[in-house]
Amino acid sequence: MANKSSDAIRQLMPLQIDGDFNDDVEIEGAAIDDLLSRADELYLELFPDTCDETLPDWERVYELNPSPSESKALRRSRLVYAVRRRGGLSRRYFIGLAASLGYTATITEGHAVFRAGMSAAGDAVYTNQDRWSWTMVVSSIGANAVPQTQFESIITMLGPAHGAVLFTYP
Repeated sequence: MANKSSDAIRQLMPLQIDGDFNDDVEIEGAAIDDLLSRADELYLELFPDTCDETLPDWERVYELNPSPSESKALRRSRLVYAVRRRGGLSRRYFIGLAASLGYTATITEGHAVFRAGMSAAGDAVYTNQDRWSWTMVVSSIGANAVPQTQFESIITMLGPAHGAVLFTYP
């Protein structure tokens, strides 16, 4: 059975070949076809959204620790977010990230510490640690949203290292 590469090899030959030479061309052509197929597969491994064999390596490089129950699609999604996480620390970035994960949200920040002489009775009492926290207020969850635990994991992972993210849901 002829293959693409063996046909190309035959066209490069100055003479018509038969017998053992023809069998050799078939073997060489099949080997080249296998290599080309493998090259196409390896090309897909270069990108986080299409990788399969190298997914564990990508996760190691980006310090992701998936649970054994996570699907490859979910692991790839987390990886893509990790690769693209150069987005920053702005509210707009995190609100957009939430939207891309299927959640409509706003952000509340500025948990001021209660201070004598500055705060009044009835003001919320926050600790010194609370002033470094911010709250993602989710107003709706889309039908195709990632699971809540994954959503919180991604937002927390991409959030600033010095702060804590709190979540509220409808």
